[in-house]
Parts: sequence; structure tokens; C-alpha cells
Amino acid sequence: MITKGIKKYLINPSLGLITGILYIILFWTTNNVLYSLSISIVFSILIDIALRLYTKASVCGLIFLFNSIALGITLIVKLLSDLQDFPPVFYLVLYFVTFTTILFISRLSKTYISLYLGKKKSIVQKTFLSEIFEIARLTQYTITLYLFAILIFSFLKPQKYLWEASLTIYCIIPIAILVTIIIYEEVKTRSIIKQLRKEEWLPIVNESGEVTGRIARSVSSKMKNRFMHPVVRVALIHNGEIYLQKRSDSAPLDPGTYDHPFEKYMLFNHEINIAVRNSISRLLNMQELPFNFLIKYVFENENTKRLIFLFVARIETESQLKSISLLNGKFWTTKQIEESFADDKIFSECFQLEYEYLKNVVIQAELAKKETVKQ
Repeated sequence: MITKGIKKYLINPSLGLITGILYIILFWTTNNVLYSLSISIVFSILIDIALRLYTKASVCGLIFLFNSIALGITLIVKLLSDLQDFPPVFYLVLYFVTFTTILFISRLSKTYISLYLGKKKSIVQKTFLSEIFEIARLTQYTITLYLFAILIFSFLKPQKYLWEASLTIYCIIPIAILVTIIIYEEVKTRSIIKQLRKEEWLPIVNESGEVTGRIARSVSSKMKNRFMHPVVRVALIHNGEIYLQKRSDSAPLDPGTYDHPFEKYMLFNHEINIAVRNSISRLLNMQELPFNFLIKYVFENENTKRLIFLFVARIETESQLKSISLLNGKFWTTKQIEESFADDKIFSECFQLEYEYLKNVVIQAELAKKETVKQ
């Protein structure tokens, strides 16, 4: 489920960087390393728990976890080295080094972390889990460059100038870096959510039609025939003739061939009858057109795998014929169709598979009914 309201701002995976900002601020305002580290760790843990409970997006708390570990290691070093004469800024630099190292290790362990945390997660949470590693990469590289800059500056300038500029170097610059990453990620997160809201979700089905999962249509199209999705097709019949029109030249399957005018992927959690009505009403100014289910079959080639539900709609009134005129096709007789079968590129693959069934079950019944009426 894609979040709305304030939740959409709280699932930003980079919010865990706020812990680092808090530590830097406390470090410079209290001048107490032990106090700063302790408060920051407690804050990180409590905020992480609160956000997990509120947003139900547990994977977004990984940056909080990484920060808590880095601060915890820094705190342990502080307690063990309390008698050493280390300058306070040493523990600030140590935090940056430790945090960067943890981010690097997390990226090396991306496959294992994804397998462990990605199980039974929604597609939204899996998307944000992937985004966390992008944040780790960006933060790691940025802080590493920052640390190298400090190292170079310390060699190029006398030590006294380094300490005179310490507030800017060790406080303002790292805070600016972390805030920039959070803002950047917030914009990116909004873009991801906007894209997910526009996405069509397709059910994954087996050959019996049982739904076993769901996937974004754009993702499935890139994976070709790995998953099978249900597709509704509607044949239009009038006086023993079949209405066909050319498929779009941009159609992913059989572009430019003649086929039924109505074909639609069933969306996740949609009723099949609703899918048929939507397919018809989308193209025609006609709210009601009686239709009947004919057959279900599996269609598969190198580009797609579909469980097709074929329906038939009979055109019987003048108003229905008038609505059909809004399309760009025509009615074909069985003779015209069979004569055109000599060229296997005229009709779509699905129509070629369906034709004999349509002819023997539907067309013959229509013609027989017509002869009975004449008699």
C-alpha cells in the first residue's frame, strides 16, 4: 500500500541521517562527548521504533540502525579510552569513519540483506529497500570525500588555522552534507511514490486462473514471459461475421495485424466482468453490450505469457451497429478470413488460434439461427 498524508514524508529512508545531525549539534553545543553519544543513540532507537510502528515500513529504518551501530562503537571507544588524551574532535571523526565503514559493509552485503528483509514484503517496501542501498552509496562516497578533504587541509595549513576553522569544518559542512542528502532523497521518494501510484498492478496467475501474486505491469513487461497474467478479449459478432480492426503499430504483441477490437489486461483485484465492461466502454459510447464467456486458454510466445479469457458480444440492434462505427475496423465473413489465412501475418496469433472455435461454436450457431428465422 502506498502511503498518504504525513506518512509519505516519514517513509523517506534517509531520515536515519538525522541521528548524525543530532550528534554533531550536541557535540558542539554541550562540549560533552559522552552525553552527546548517549542521547543520540537513545534518540535513534526510539525514533526508529516509532516510525516503524507508525508507517509499517520496517525496511526504511536501516539507516537508523547503521547510525546506532556507528554511534555505539564510538561510545565504546570513548569509554575504553577515557584516560587517553584524545582531543574531543577525534570522536567526531571516528563516528564519520565508522559510519562510512558500516555503509560500505552493508553495500557489500546487499544480496544477503535483500534476501533476509525482502521476504514477504510489499513491492513498495522492496522498492525502498533498494533505495536504501543507493542512499548508503551516496552517503559513503560523500563522507569519504569530506574526510579526505579534512586530511588534505590538515597537511596544507598550520594546525592553528585548522582549529580556528573547526566549527565550519567539523559542524557546518557535515550537517550541510547530511541535510542535502535528506532533501535530495525526499524529492526522489516523492517521485517514486508518484510513479508507483500511476502504475498498473497485474495479478500473477497459474493455468487454472488462481491468483498467486501481483507485479507492476512495467516490471513484468521487462521480464517478458516469466509470469502469466490474465487477459480479456471480446469478439464482436453480427449476422455470422466477425468484426476486426488493425492493432496499433506500437502494440507490444502482433503490431499492425487484424484482431478483435477489445483486449485488456485484468488488473489486480478486478472482477473479470468488470474488465470486459471496461474494455468495451473505453472504446464505445455504449454502457451495456451483452456478452458471454466462451473459452479460457494459455497463450505463450517468446515475449509474453497470458491466460486469455475469450468472450463474445453479439451486435443485434441499429444503435449497437452505430456505436461500432466509432471504431476503425470492419466485419469479415468466414470466407474472407479463410482466404486471408494464406498470409499468416494478416491476423494476430491469438485470433488465428481462436478462429476455428469461433467459427464452429458461434458463427455456425448464428447462421443456423438466421436460417431458422427466414423459414
